[in-house]
Amino acid sequence: MSIRSETVAWSLFEDESALPADRDRWQLKEDDSQCIFMTLESTLLSSILLTAAEMLGLLRLQLPAVCRLFRYVTSEEPLCWRQLTLTPSHASHLACAVVTDELVCRLARLHGPKLLHVALDGARLLGPSSVSTLAYNSPQLQGFTATGCQGISFASICFLCKSCPDLEILRVAGCGSEADVLGKTGADMLAQTLAQKCPRLRQVALSNLRQEDSLTALLKSAQLEKLDLFDCQQLSCSNGAFAALEGQQLQSLKLAGCTKMTSLAGNLRGLEALYLGGCGRLMDTESLGSALKSCNESLTFLSLVDCHSLSTNGLKSAFEKSGRLENLKTLVLGGCRVDDELCQLLANICPSLTSLDLWNCPHVTNIGVSSIIQSEAPLSELNLRECLRVQGAVLLEFCKSASSIPRKVRTLDISFLGVVNDEHLLPVLQEHADSLACLNCGGPRCFITERLLSFLPPNLEALDLADCKLLRDIDEVSKLHHLSALSLEGCVAPMAQVLEICRRCPLTSLNLSRCAVADETAKEIASILPKLLELELSGSLVSDVGLKAIAGQCRRLVQLGLRSCAISRAAVEETKKVLPACVIDWDET
Repeated sequence: MSIRSETVAWSLFEDESALPADRDRWQLKEDDSQCIFMTLESTLLSSILLTAAEMLGLLRLQLPAVCRLFRYVTSEEPLCWRQLTLTPSHASHLACAVVTDELVCRLARLHGPKLLHVALDGARLLGPSSVSTLAYNSPQLQGFTATGCQGISFASICFLCKSCPDLEILRVAGCGSEADVLGKTGADMLAQTLAQKCPRLRQVALSNLRQEDSLTALLKSAQLEKLDLFDCQQLSCSNGAFAALEGQQLQSLKLAGCTKMTSLAGNLRGLEALYLGGCGRLMDTESLGSALKSCNESLTFLSLVDCHSLSTNGLKSAFEKSGRLENLKTLVLGGCRVDDELCQLLANICPSLTSLDLWNCPHVTNIGVSSIIQSEAPLSELNLRECLRVQGAVLLEFCKSASSIPRKVRTLDISFLGVVNDEHLLPVLQEHADSLACLNCGGPRCFITERLLSFLPPNLEALDLADCKLLRDIDEVSKLHHLSALSLEGCVAPMAQVLEICRRCPLTSLNLSRCAVADETAKEIASILPKLLELELSGSLVSDVGLKAIAGQCRRLVQLGLRSCAISRAAVEETKKVLPACVIDWDET
C-alpha cells in the first residue's frame, strides 16, 4: 500500500483552526487499500498517539504536523486535552521563554472546556492573566501546578480556586511575592479559600503561610493526602497544630524552612513521607521520636536536612524511640549532628534503606559509614560530601558487602572527603559499572588520576570532578555518550578536550568555574550546545563578547553563573532582555 499523507506545518504554538473541511482531504491514496488509522475511532486513535508520544519522548505539539488526520484528532479529541503540560525542561524540549501568558491564554480559550489537569511548573514568565483565563474557561479543572512561577499572583490563584470547586491538586509553592495585591497575607487568604471552596482537595503545595489558623484549616480538609509548605518562616506549628490529623489519611507532610517550629507533636499514623528540611529551631526530640513511632510502619521518606538544633544525643534518642523503621527507603540527615553511634543504630533499624544523605556530617568516620554499607540494607545512593573525617578506603566496603540483596550503586557523592585515590575508587567503578549513573568526587584531598577516567561506567549521566588537580588529560570523558551534567570546576583541563566532550556528550548542564575559558571557547561551547539549561563560568576569562554569543545561541538557559568575570552591567542587562527566563548570577567587579 502506498499512502501520501498531506503534511501540515502546524504546531501547538500556532494560532489557526485545526478543522479540515472534508475528511477526504486528510490523505491521498494511490490504491484502494485502507490506511489502518482511517478506520479507527478518534478516541482510540488519540489514545494511541498519546501513548506513542510518551514512549518515544515526543510532544503532543509535534504530532499535528504529521498529517491532517493527526492534526484533527490532537486538536479536537477531548482525550488529548485532559492534561496540558507546559513545563520547561530538557525532557520536554520546551524552552522556558516559549511558555508565555499569550500562549496559555490562547490554549485556555481554545481547549479550556476539555482540560482537567494543567502543569506550568518553572514557567517563570507567566503572570496572573494566564491563571485567570484558565479559571474562566476551565471550571471543571481538577489539577493545577505552577511551582516556582513567581509572577503568578495569589489573587489569581484564589480566583481559580473559587471558579474550580472540583480542584483536587493545587501546587503553587513559590508563586506570589511581597508585591502581591493581597499583601503579605496573600498565602493565608489562599489557604482559607482552598479550605472553604475546594472540598475535594487531596494535594496542596504553598509557600509563605504566616498564620496558624491557615495551617489548621488546611489540615481539616477531609480528603487531604499531601501537604507541602515551603518557606513558612512565621509558622511555629505549635499548640497541637497536627492534632487535627487524627483519623486523617495524610500520606506526605513537608515543612521546609519553617524556622520558628521547635516541636512536632501529633499522631502521624499512615504517613509515608516526612520532610522537615531547614527547620533550624526544631529541638524537641521527645515529640519527634513519638511522631516517628506513630508512623514507623508506613514511613518511606524522612528528611531532617539542616535541622542543626537537634543534638547528637537527641537524634539518637528520637530514633531509639521510633522503633524499627521497616519500610524507610530514603533518609536525609545532611547538616545534622550525626556520629558513628547513630550510624550504627540506623544500620540496625532501617533494613530497607536505599538512599542515605550524610552531607556535611563532620563527626562521622569510616566506622559509621562502614556499619551502614555492611548492613542488610540495599543501599544504592550514598552522599558523603564534606564528611571530612571519612577516608576513601571505606569505599572498598561496597565490594565486600554482606547484604543478602544484590546491591547496585547508582549515585555516589564522595566530594571533599579525606584522602581518596584510584585504589579506593577503581574497584567500586568496576563492581558497579552497570548501575552507576551519578558520580561526584573531587576536593583538595582527591588524588584520582587519568587512569581512573578510563574505567568510568559507560552509562554515566552526571559527573563532578571539581578541583581534581591531578587531572591533565580528560579525553576519556568524551566517551560517555549519556552524560548530561558535567562539572570541571577548578580543573586544569585542555580546552580542546573540553570542546570535544561538548561535541560528543548530550550536555544540558556544564560547570567550568575557575577554568581558563576565554571568549573564543565560550563562543564554540554556545555553538555546540544550544540546548544548555545551566552554564557556570564564574571566575573564567569570559567578557562581554563571549556573553553575547552565549545569549544569542543558548536560548534555553535557565541558570547562568558569571561571578568574578570581567563583564559589564550593560552586557548583563542586554542578556536579561534576550534570556528573560534565565537567572544570572553576576557581581560587578
